[in-house]
Amino acid sequence: MKRPNAPSITNIIGVLLVIVALVSAGGLYYLASEYSKISETLVTTKADITSLRFAVNNTTGEVHITVTVTLNNTSDLDIEIHRVEYMSFVDMDSASLGSSNSYVGSGSTNDGNGTVPAGSQREVQIFHVIMPNTIYAERLEYALDGDNTLLAYISGFLWFRISDYPDLTDIDKLYIWHVSQETIIYV
Repeated sequence: MKRPNAPSITNIIGVLLVIVALVSAGGLYYLASEYSKISETLVTTKADITSLRFAVNNTTGEVHITVTVTLNNTSDLDIEIHRVEYMSFVDMDSASLGSSNSYVGSGSTNDGNGTVPAGSQREVQIFHVIMPNTIYAERLEYALDGDNTLLAYISGFLWFRISDYPDLTDIDKLYIWHVSQETIIYV
């Protein structure tokens, strides 16, 4: 004899299928939302060279080049800076700037330059030294051409990873560049 008001097996299976569908839809929504955050982070993250300095040591003749790179993270996810590297070129004018004849050296940071929390920015400084009596020092002197100014071109990459999802994202890179008229500082 059938009990009154007892749910049928069809109703039970139907309710279970609705629950599974709702849980699956919620999971898919969450997954799509997280991938959307990753995509937004990759698109909106910006890096710029915010400072460039050439300083000549009067005692040793060494030229110290300091480049400051700023990573601006406007996204909702944290970013880990992996490495920053650049090449520097100098000349009197833009005719051959960027060619192998105007190359004066490169600089890079080691791994682990810190995390940039969501909605913030971080500066990374990179240094390299041009030793006296080298071809790079000669190129720098040629670019100065009797005055204390030169045209400088810096080009490189900032390598980063989204630290909230290290297993889902590869190390990505942003191209950085800067062209400016610079005055040499003597110290």
